[in-house]
Amino acid sequence: MSWEVSTMRCGMSFFNGAVYRNCLKRYWPVWAALLLSLILSLPLPVMNMSDGFDAADLIRTVGGYGSVVTTFLFSGMAVMTVFGWMYNAKSVGFTASLPIKREGLFLSCALAGFTMVAAPAVVTALLTLVAAAGSCGFSWALELTGAWLGKYLLLALCFFGFGSLCAQLTGTLWVLPVVYALLNVAVAGFWALISNVLNLLLPGFGGGLPQLAAVLSPVVNMFTLQWFLEPFPAWLCLALYAVFGLVCVFLALLLMKKRRMESATDTVALTWLKPVFRWVFAAGFALCFANLIYLILVSEERYHYAVMAVFLVVGGLLGWLIAEMLVRKSFKVGSCLKTYPILAVLLVLLVVFCAFGGLGYSSYCPDASQVEYAVLDVPGQSCTTSDPAEIQAIQAIHRELAGAKEPGSDYSTIQVVYRLHSGRTVTRSFPRENLTAEAELECRALFQRQLRGGLEKMLTEGNLLLNIDVDCYTGEDWVNFGLEDAESRELLRRGILADADAGTLELTNSWFLGSSTVVPGDEYYILHLQSWRKHASDEAKGPGAWDDPYDGAYYNITVTPDARNTWALLEQYAGEWAAPREDPWY
Repeated sequence: MSWEVSTMRCGMSFFNGAVYRNCLKRYWPVWAALLLSLILSLPLPVMNMSDGFDAADLIRTVGGYGSVVTTFLFSGMAVMTVFGWMYNAKSVGFTASLPIKREGLFLSCALAGFTMVAAPAVVTALLTLVAAAGSCGFSWALELTGAWLGKYLLLALCFFGFGSLCAQLTGTLWVLPVVYALLNVAVAGFWALISNVLNLLLPGFGGGLPQLAAVLSPVVNMFTLQWFLEPFPAWLCLALYAVFGLVCVFLALLLMKKRRMESATDTVALTWLKPVFRWVFAAGFALCFANLIYLILVSEERYHYAVMAVFLVVGGLLGWLIAEMLVRKSFKVGSCLKTYPILAVLLVLLVVFCAFGGLGYSSYCPDASQVEYAVLDVPGQSCTTSDPAEIQAIQAIHRELAGAKEPGSDYSTIQVVYRLHSGRTVTRSFPRENLTAEAELECRALFQRQLRGGLEKMLTEGNLLLNIDVDCYTGEDWVNFGLEDAESRELLRRGILADADAGTLELTNSWFLGSSTVVPGDEYYILHLQSWRKHASDEAKGPGAWDDPYDGAYYNITVTPDARNTWALLEQYAGEWAAPREDPWY
């Protein structure tokens, strides 16, 4: 008689069919809902379109941007379902007792989850191919649907792989979607919070999302792609994201093998990750709190350094305590503040960094010899120049702006851009309040020269047709009329430029720096100067054809009664053209 006890053999190390099939059967509402949403968004609308270009646009746009949202949401749902057993003590104990190695358990669940997201897309692609073949032709429909399916699967691999990694970081089901969503946009989100603080405290900071921050935030970066322009937008980018998803799956497998199964219901499942969570959560909460309270109490005014420092320190303290309560799942936080002073000092140093001009960030001007061209953009006018003297004038205005710190809530900005020969771009943005009287005079002189050059070009270039539309306020009514090419040139030569030379007319756009040169109650003219470029040789458009008006130039100039020459010519030309306007600002 044999006393040997028969034991159940261990299943395959890397896959278990029973677990895979059970996940698909048990959580069928997930993939069924995905299949329904995909069918409603692609094959059914395409079926009703007879125009192939409309069908192609739908597949590219709805199938493009829509797929980003779809794969992001349903990948998260699939991860929650197939790995949901890890967040309940009873289910963890039951599943861990199965004769399956952790590698097989993880990969079986992961493959089931990816199948939930991928299989409905394959079915939808086949239906879309059939629906689009009638309007687009089979070859074009195959290209469009194949491109959509390939892009969808790459996105699904990226988001599902990343979600699988997030699933190993926590032991609570409701925390998983929060972690998954936040980490997908974490880099772009942190940059947005930090850049808002810098925009309020650091003169010259222009904000904007750096390309690296967008790339490290997959959801944000996907919406920057032009899906409707080509079948395979940013193919290399999508492939790299798919590789990133595979790396996340590998890391998730390693964490699964080392995971303490008794960590179910813990907010943070990995012991070494708890201090990281506390620091990241506290820093993010400090930035959110400081931005919100500053906005409420200070009304977006700049350069209140002490106020921002207090808000950051208080917000960091609250975030630190909340993080500790989440980790411990208790309101008893004990002596958790031992290392918080380090974070508080770092937050204060951020404010000090801004107070001292970012260690030269605000006033930094590249050497004029290294600048290919410079741009000065103020409310109402912009100047782009490669002239060394004008570049140095822009740099002088830049230094004046960097040296002034005038609190204010007017968010109109003055931007300085330097394009270097090396291809690098240096951009600084300042609030309009930073513009000193000296800097404003320099701006006006610069734009006076710039605008005069443009006006003289209208006269000297023979292939330009000049037209001036005139709005006149007579003190009671508005009248408007237009001048043809000959009258426009006469007005420009004998009126506008002559008065500019006499110093009675300032050559700046009407809305320059948002200020008006008109005294309330005065009579004045607003001139809209517009030039068209003539086609030198374009037989298809016929002889004497003119190009689009925006191929030339466009200026607005306000003329007050001091400009005698211009005023006299306008009154001479008004004549029968003068007529009251119903809406003077149309």
